[in-house]
Amino acid sequence: MKRVLMVSYFAPPTQNAEAILVWKTLRVLSHLHRITLVTNAPQFQQGDPDMRIPSGVDVHAHRSVTFRSAFSGKVAERLIGKLEDENLLWALRVPKIEKSDFDVLYSRSHPGASHILAASLWKRTRLPWVAQFSDPWSANPYHSHHTIIRKLRDQEHERFVIEHADQLIFPTVEIQEIYEKAYPLKSVKSRSIVLPHHVSEDLYSVRNAMVPTENGKMLLSYFGDFYGLRSPAPLLDALRSIHARNPDKLSRVAIGLFGNLEKKFAPLLEHLPVRVHRGRYTYLESLSAMKKSHGLLLIDAPNDTGVNPFLASKLIDYIGAKRPILGITEERGTAANLLRQGGQYVASPRAVDKIVYGLEQLIESGKVTARMERLAESFTSEKIVGELAKLLDKA
Repeated sequence: MKRVLMVSYFAPPTQNAEAILVWKTLRVLSHLHRITLVTNAPQFQQGDPDMRIPSGVDVHAHRSVTFRSAFSGKVAERLIGKLEDENLLWALRVPKIEKSDFDVLYSRSHPGASHILAASLWKRTRLPWVAQFSDPWSANPYHSHHTIIRKLRDQEHERFVIEHADQLIFPTVEIQEIYEKAYPLKSVKSRSIVLPHHVSEDLYSVRNAMVPTENGKMLLSYFGDFYGLRSPAPLLDALRSIHARNPDKLSRVAIGLFGNLEKKFAPLLEHLPVRVHRGRYTYLESLSAMKKSHGLLLIDAPNDTGVNPFLASKLIDYIGAKRPILGITEERGTAANLLRQGGQYVASPRAVDKIVYGLEQLIESGKVTARMERLAESFTSEKIVGELAKLLDKA
């Protein structure tokens, strides 16, 4: 059992994708290693009461530089974000750590601030270092709004991690390849492992979520936020296309959009041919609601390359729910490969005709296949976090 110094800006009870992944990981990892978690203190003031850091984890929570008001803090964060990681002020407050108290350093992002702080800890301790990336950092295709200075600083921080971390972890082969191409002389492949997100099957029955139901209607649900390039438009355009050709086909269909909707997308929901239910769930409620939905919708942002390098954590939750899935995502990439492996249909966000076909198939004959059952078994937290624990043990 190793003494692990873990660095993650996000942690439970904050309810976002990274904090949820940290929580699910700690639930297993804390039984296999002794964990000290360095994280951001303010998030403990609010969040999902169901998501608590396991009692066996020693938490070292510290704050960033404080401001007189939340507004001034937000302004400072945005200004810093023009030049550096938004959470840099937190990363610069390095806790006093004794090398003799730990065996291995383990950092995970996003945000990149987690790795920036871990880099400072590595400089002090020279501990074996395992760095895990949930998304690309400097080469994230959806960060085109970043300034040149910000991009250069991200690359500088990232290069240090790539050069000095003993082991690198990526969620998809595509993201691993991004780093191999970006750092061809750094032996990235020989120090890398692909570990996907994982499913905690016991969590699906903890909370009994109430889902919208109408007599004789099937509920097709999307869980997550719409923002930036991730838009509900491809789904809604396909629904309108089906209605124009055959209005009766949607008579027994209702759509659930459960998450935040950026204001710019609100007009898209007007004058739709189907009933759309809106709302939000806590994480555990969402797992229950997934199980109760007739079908699940994955909607990813389009990518100019035609390849989706990302693996949305909700896709793994969908697979764990063992419901039929329509993947509105690029037809190349890990997400598409997993869906096909489970016998599910995939359509590019730009291909409305294919989305129409996928919706019609989901409505008419969507079912859980034995292939989906087997796929879910390969993503259990015990299996995936077990691999992580072995990696930390060898570090």
